[in-house]
Amino acid sequence: MFKAIRVISIAIAILFSIAGCQTAESIRYIHEPSSVFYEDLNMNHKEIKPFIDEGILIASSIVEADFEVYWIWLGFYTEKQTDSIKILKAKLVGNGLEKIIIIDEEFLIDENEKRDSQVFDLRTNGIKLIEINEEYLMKFVDKNNKMSIEVFYIIEKEIEKMTFIIEKKVEKRIVYPT
Repeated sequence: MFKAIRVISIAIAILFSIAGCQTAESIRYIHEPSSVFYEDLNMNHKEIKPFIDEGILIASSIVEADFEVYWIWLGFYTEKQTDSIKILKAKLVGNGLEKIIIIDEEFLIDENEKRDSQVFDLRTNGIKLIEINEEYLMKFVDKNNKMSIEVFYIIEKEIEKMTFIIEKKVEKRIVYPT
C-alpha cells in the first residue's frame, strides 16, 4: 500500500515538474565562414578564403553582450609577423534599412594569440563596430532571416569592400523550473 502511494506521489511530482517546464528561444546571429574559422582558428578552411585579402582574414561575429543587447565585432587575423589594415566604415544592411558606422582607423595586427597553452602562429586585432539593442538589430533581418555587414577598408593602397551575410538562427530550448 505504502509502495503504491509512494509510486503515485513520485509520478505526480514528475508530472508537475514536466508541466512546469517552459520553452525559451535563443537567438544567434551567425556568419557561417567566420564561425568555421573560430572553431579552431585555422586560416586554411576553404569557406574563409573569400574573406582573406593580402594575407589578412577579416572575420565577423555578433555576440549577445547582455539581455537584449548585442555587440557586432570584426576580427583581423594574419600569419605574417606584422601587418595592418585601415577600416574606413561598415554598413549594417537589410530589410531596406542601412546603418553606417564610420571607423576611419588603421589597425596593427601583431599580437600573438595564445590558448590552452598552445601558441598559434596567428596575429590578431579587432574592433567592436557597434553595440545595438535586439529590437533595432532585428529590423535589419529580412524574411529569409538574413542581413549583411559591408566593410570598406584600405589594403595595399586600394579601397576594397567585403560583405558578410549574417543569418539569424532561433533555437528553442526547454527551461526547467528551479
